Amino acid sequence: MLEELYENGIKNAVSDLKIIDEGKIMELEPHVNENVVKAMHCKKAGVTSPYELVIALAENTVSNGVHLKLNNKVIGIIKEINSFIIKTNQEDYESKYIINCAGAFSDEIASFVCADNFKIYPRRGEYVLLNKNQGYLANHVLFQAPTKNIICRCEKVTEEEIVDALNRGIDISSLDAVKRRTRAGMGSCQGNFCGKRVAKLIARERNMKIEDVTLRGNGSSILPHREARDFYK
Repeated sequence: MLEELYENGIKNAVSDLKIIDEGKIMELEPHVNENVVKAMHCKKAGVTSPYELVIALAENTVSNGVHLKLNNKVIGIIKEINSFIIKTNQEDYESKYIINCAGAFSDEIASFVCADNFKIYPRRGEYVLLNKNQGYLANHVLFQAPTKNIICRCEKVTEEEIVDALNRGIDISSLDAVKRRTRAGMGSCQGNFCGKRVAKLIARERNMKIEDVTLRGNGSSILPHREARDFYK
């Protein structure tokens, strides 16, 4: 895995990448797990607050004479001979140039001018934030190498564990049955994050429609409007 990440970094022109061994890791980060084997180190890596950066950029542009139009959702762009007409849910604007900085929606904006040769697939990361009095525990931003597909973030339950539970000889097809076997859904979010993901795995492994996956067996449903109200009587 590290070798693949390293090669990908080289292809993307990331400099100062090195794969380091246990000795160097412990020298840089003495509080990491003593069973660590290898890591990829980038001296030039850094972290910035994305929202503070964007706010600072916006404030800087306003102070330099830019008119900021908030709550204007771009719904279309028309190419004229010497300009663009930007259509929003508030009004239309004409501009000679367009700078696309729509973040995760950049592909949608680009598609308005037929530049639809790419697609953005946003994904959520997972960070462990330490209290300020624990800052000494890490000298760098540390990322665990990606391994298994985590389905339940609260209880750290992987796809592999759920698939295993679904294929141990007993025919189960409810979220509750999976929860009792793997703890998926028992965390602080109570299945708000992983419920749909678990249901998809059940449907896939049981070769059934996802709407037929139940919450806790016959008489219940993962769709609230389909749940039998006399189930609790």
